Amino acid sequence: MNVLFPKDQTIFLMCQSGGRVANLMKILNAYGYDMTKIYNVGGMGQYTDAAFAPHTTDTIEFKAEVTYSFEGLTKN
Repeated sequence: MNVLFPKDQTIFLMCQSGGRVANLMKILNAYGYDMTKIYNVGGMGQYTDAAFAPHTTDTIEFKAEVTYSFEGLTKN
């Protein structure tokens, strides 16, 4: 996690609406990050004015391939 979110840096986080960032902040807190250096700057959806167009993007910043495994689950 420290590769994407270095503990020794100030980090500004943004998603579409701000909700996913709020969840990420809980995770970073659980991993012992200094939360005085982590900022939720809101969601890109708030920046709808054409003046912000050069500063917003919906392109992939990075790609991660993930495999999930669920064991011991039963259907109710």
